Amino acid sequence: MTEQLVPPDALVPVRRYVNSHLSVSRLKRFEQCPRSFEQHYVLKVKPPEGLETIALDFGTMLHEALESLFKWVVAEEYSGRLPEDMLLEFYRTAWTKSGLSGAPLYQEGLSILRAYIRNHPDVDAYRILGLETEFNLSIGEFTVNGYIDRVDKVDDETVAIIDYKSNRVLFTKEEIDVDLQMSIYALAARELWPWAKKVQFVFHMLRHGIPLVTERTVEQLEDAASYVLATGRQSETGLDITAHDAPEDAPRVYAYPPKLNSNCAYCDHRYTCDAYKDALARLDPIVVATPEALEDVARLREKIFIAIKILEGKKRELEAPIRAALENADEITLGEVSYKLVPWTSSTTYPYAETMALLDKMVDEEGLPAFDPEFIRQRVTYIDPKALEKFLDDAVARVPRAKLTLLRLEIDALKVTTPGAPRLNAHAIKGPSKAAATREKEVRAELGMPAESLVVVPPVVAHEPPPAPKQAKAESEPKREGKGEPDGKWKGREKKPKAPWNCPCGFKGYGVEITKHREACSQAPAKGERTVPQTRAKKGSAEQPQEAAS
Repeated sequence: MTEQLVPPDALVPVRRYVNSHLSVSRLKRFEQCPRSFEQHYVLKVKPPEGLETIALDFGTMLHEALESLFKWVVAEEYSGRLPEDMLLEFYRTAWTKSGLSGAPLYQEGLSILRAYIRNHPDVDAYRILGLETEFNLSIGEFTVNGYIDRVDKVDDETVAIIDYKSNRVLFTKEEIDVDLQMSIYALAARELWPWAKKVQFVFHMLRHGIPLVTERTVEQLEDAASYVLATGRQSETGLDITAHDAPEDAPRVYAYPPKLNSNCAYCDHRYTCDAYKDALARLDPIVVATPEALEDVARLREKIFIAIKILEGKKRELEAPIRAALENADEITLGEVSYKLVPWTSSTTYPYAETMALLDKMVDEEGLPAFDPEFIRQRVTYIDPKALEKFLDDAVARVPRAKLTLLRLEIDALKVTTPGAPRLNAHAIKGPSKAAATREKEVRAELGMPAESLVVVPPVVAHEPPPAPKQAKAESEPKREGKGEPDGKWKGREKKPKAPWNCPCGFKGYGVEITKHREACSQAPAKGERTVPQTRAKKGSAEQPQEAAS
């Protein structure tokens, strides 16, 4: 099927490089930046040693610990509750081999894996069809190979492809619906398990404790196979960079141009990339933010966004040795700047499975037609405190108060608080000095940055002249005489506030508040009826203290 998606006699430029095979990582690298693909696969340039790969190493370590645990499950044919102590022991082994360091990072890994056990407590070895399953998929003249983390049998017609992700940011629905990796895995699964009529894709988002599920239609899989074939051929020739005004009969020019993107800060060939160096060195000139120049403003905004990502990556590299020095000291001073690690705000979340079970139970007991489980999952896709609190607030009118209070207590008992990594705090020892200002100007000059703001917003020009200012009262104008003042002088007394409307139930209010209260309170008098004013008790009455009455 897939070999006929592109005609074999299609015109293809002369190939400069031939892929030994294709993989998801190769295709994605070419998508993100052709120059990085050329450096890595065509020229086989080895990246410099010591480049920061903490994010990749950390994710690989978590993946290795989970893989070791499930391999044990399959080998022992184990079914039951996943052993947390065994998973953490596999994690310690993977940490030792990873070469990573830092107590906060180590603790974060422990918290992530403990949360995984809470969210996925049970396992059945006989439902696991494969772990690190290798596939070799034929698409056109290419062989696409790779490894699927885990495949589970859902029922007699469905398999689930499970992939572990340690991303800090959750994928959007649009991203998982078009993810190339899962499309390729689906094509492979149809060959490896031909009896499966349905293939599900499940991203286990380890940092967030929730699964993201998606599927593919036959048409989507055919489109994905066609894209793989076209991109594979394109990666062997490079991109067509022929000038747009070149004659039609002129020879075409193909190359692997650099393409700045938000992943440049993590590229293992960034130090040999001129585009990356230029992004670090300078930004675009001043752009005037007028309605006519919105395209220029948007283009500058995207370039700044990419430059910020690149600079953040460089900043992390420079902070690494400072953080290492602070592991043995509370605070260090370098030049005129003092550095210390301060606690970062902790994050709070709720385990997906247990929380959804409680919400489903409430729906079943109360029989709420508008609050079916699918509706809940749409409202609380990511179980964070704000989304969960909003859902519970919406249920106030439909669920008895006592039951909702109990539900809140049960959910609160499931709350998981994960401490964030310490933030590096830097502050000048002294106030701003002339030397510091001079250094800032020098840095701006070296980077080619203007001293003023990059985006200049012009002042708004009024189409009508502004109204003339009110003339001040003449000095000769007689001043208003104060009423009741013996000396006739106005002392500018403040106007007394209007007394509030009082309800027999004790409510006090004004305006719209009164109307709303009348609708809700049975003791409130009808509109037009007088209310009993809350006046001060008369002297000598029972409510008046004897001392005051005497």
